[in-house]
Amino acid sequence: IDEANVVVRGGELLSGVLDKAAFGATDFGLVHAVHELIGGKPAGDLLTQLGRLLTGYQQMHGHTCGIADLILTPSSDVSRADILGRADAVGNKAAAQIV
Repeated sequence: IDEANVVVRGGELLSGVLDKAAFGATDFGLVHAVHELIGGKPAGDLLTQLGRLLTGYQQMHGHTCGIADLILTPSSDVSRADILGRADAVGNKAAAQIV
């Protein structure tokens, strides 16, 4: 089975993988083929339905990142400051060897 070549007959996926190469903005991708064979309106409808499908999937299986996930804890901030302090010392030592 060749995953690179997508074969759809009668609305059924017979072989291949529907990934970014098949859906994306590539020559001879799915949207391009629909546009060339059937027209602009069906290609636009396909993009709308794909957007709805993939948005639904993302809502069901996606992960979120809220502001609370981005805030450093106090202990992490201490570790960060320590690492940056050591990095300054290493940088200064390397610069002194060059000069």
